[in-house]
Amino acid sequence: MKKSLLILGGMLGLLVGCASTESDNNHEVADKKLKYYFVGSTNDLVKQELETFTKDYGDWEIDLEFLPRETDLAERLITDKANNTYPDLVYCDPSTLATYEANLLDVTTYIKDKEIGYTDAEIADFLPNSLLDLHYLPLTKKTSVMYYNKEALEFLVNKGYLDASDVANLANLNWEDIWNIKDKLKNTPYKEWEMMAMDSFPLSFLEMAAASDSLFGTNGDFALNNQTNIDLITNLRTQRNNGDLLVSPLDGNYLSNAVGYFNPDSPTSATLFSIGSVNSASYFNDPDLVGMTAIPQVNGKRAIILQGQSLAMFDNHDEEGAKITWKFIKALEDPEFQASYAINLNSIPCRLSSLENTFYARWLNSDNPYARANKASLIDIEAFVNLPVENEYSSLISSLLNNVEALFTAGNIADILSSLVA
Repeated sequence: MKKSLLILGGMLGLLVGCASTESDNNHEVADKKLKYYFVGSTNDLVKQELETFTKDYGDWEIDLEFLPRETDLAERLITDKANNTYPDLVYCDPSTLATYEANLLDVTTYIKDKEIGYTDAEIADFLPNSLLDLHYLPLTKKTSVMYYNKEALEFLVNKGYLDASDVANLANLNWEDIWNIKDKLKNTPYKEWEMMAMDSFPLSFLEMAAASDSLFGTNGDFALNNQTNIDLITNLRTQRNNGDLLVSPLDGNYLSNAVGYFNPDSPTSATLFSIGSVNSASYFNDPDLVGMTAIPQVNGKRAIILQGQSLAMFDNHDEEGAKITWKFIKALEDPEFQASYAINLNSIPCRLSSLENTFYARWLNSDNPYARANKASLIDIEAFVNLPVENEYSSLISSLLNNVEALFTAGNIADILSSLVA
């Protein structure tokens, strides 16, 4: 009887051991899976980069899913939360993750990690201020530019209400130039023309950044020369409160109708200037009708607004899985990939060295309206010099400015940039 019990006990122990092993193996398999969500249409560049990346991690299964809209991601995260199966990496508008920030990893710890992080030289290669957020890393960013109605301004010159000198330097506008035009129109039949429109993309950022006296308007969005943004908003508010200026939050389509449309045979209305995102550039295909330039200077300095989707890591895995996800982020932040991806998304790369990429420079100098808008926003690259950032950035920025002709291999932007540092 004792022998039978011993055998039975051994069999039970073996069964328990097998069950435990199977459970451990299932857990191990589950731990070898990573899940990434990207908001937007399917992007072949990201898919190809992941395929190349996963060759070094053959025992891991990495699932990449593209979700068309931010609302689709929001709904998916609700389901994931209920099932306690958060993704490991998300690329989206940071506002979508506002209620999940307690579940996000602090990416600054990975940036500073001595083994898998970035060196000081690599950190200096990122756009200034872009690595300061705790939870979000930029991939590429959209900026905003000043659009101006060339046809309407030329009409005013031909009518004698403006001098040719008033519109001679439209590619490098100051706010004083705009106020001067406004003053000259006060006692003319065209005093009701709208001087300034602003779409909701830059307006919301400028308002938030000025209100908080911060480099950040919302999480993931940041400014270069934010004191200039604050001065800009103060100036616009003063003009608006005096009744001298209409600043309208408009979407891109309405903005295009306002700025891009002008009938010289029936000039009852016109919008002369507007600040809008580069997304609006697609509406302005004729450079003879609508011009593009950087946001005008304030007190000799220019603000640069950078907004858009960012990368965030969920605290959803063990250290090994999180490190693999971080290494994939680094692959996406590689300067060569950044240049290709920026062209693909009609945006600005977040690595300064990507500006030296031959293909990006060629695109930037093409007739593509998005390229024209981005080129306009980069005219005043000198704005990078006076930024409230760590000293580690200064050497690379000085080098870029001193060798600015090498940044662009085609077109006349090199001449424009060279003149800024001459």
